[in-house]
Amino acid sequence: MGYYNTVLRYGLQEFARRASEAGSSGTIISDLVPDEGDAWCQASAEFGMDTIFLAAPTSTEARVDEVARRSTGFVYAVSRTGVTGAGQEAPPEVSDLVRRIKVRTDKPVCVGFGISRPEHVRMVCQVADGAVVGSSLVDLLHSEWNDGRGAASIHAYVRSLKEATRP
Repeated sequence: MGYYNTVLRYGLQEFARRASEAGSSGTIISDLVPDEGDAWCQASAEFGMDTIFLAAPTSTEARVDEVARRSTGFVYAVSRTGVTGAGQEAPPEVSDLVRRIKVRTDKPVCVGFGISRPEHVRMVCQVADGAVVGSSLVDLLHSEWNDGRGAASIHAYVRSLKEATRP
């Protein structure tokens, strides 16, 4: 996950090649909109990677259609409100957005933004096919990795998130 300026700086082909060689199966380029993504989609597909586009609760119906059509792998549903709260159910905005996407595609829909704890994952998985956890994992890697000495705590964190996807 990153921004398009990094991809452009490397060059589309070079970035796609390096990402693929590093083991990436797909990319989420958060500031790349699908109607401007043809060149990246082609480079990404050439190296066997999916391109995941984002839909937000504020996305128009036309934008949701385009995101659903152009995403490969899954569709990323951005949750801007409620997910980090302590409620027991996915916020209505998330539920509505996931429903709006699911009527347009049979691809999985995963919810991200502000998801950092197993209870968040559990909430969004009530309505979505998965959860995207980014910043909290990056923060944990930064604080705990210590040349691999913190691997066990990082594995335990990821395991707790995975367990929260199960009913």
